[in-house]
Amino acid sequence: PVLLGPRLIRVISLSPSWNNAAPLHISLKTVCVVEFSSYECLSYTWDGQVPDRSIYCGRKLMLVTANAEAAMRRLRRRHRPRCLWIDAVCINQACIKEKNAQVSMMADIYSNARTVLVWLGAGNEDSEKAISY
Repeated sequence: PVLLGPRLIRVISLSPSWNNAAPLHISLKTVCVVEFSSYECLSYTWDGQVPDRSIYCGRKLMLVTANAEAAMRRLRRRHRPRCLWIDAVCINQACIKEKNAQVSMMADIYSNARTVLVWLGAGNEDSEKAISY
């Protein structure tokens, strides 16, 4: 959906799945950032990654970074959809005008979210030690 208003953002509905390896399915919807707070923001790093992982947005494929894909897999619920705001998915990265407008609203986007989730990346054998330190 095209963002036609000054306070509008896109949020995704991440479809549930019992199978962690199943393809990721999302749908996008447009909401007013100051009136809709039933979403969670995902804070993560692009870390120089190029969008090369496929997810389904409706019936179309879209590309996201490996880190965004890993975060969505970890956050996907088994029984019900999850409403998220993820910059790389919710902002049209090909439209400079939209990117600039959305970046100027980042404080509102994060402060109006129900929760802000931080994704540090997939864990490894040292992750437990680092977190418990």
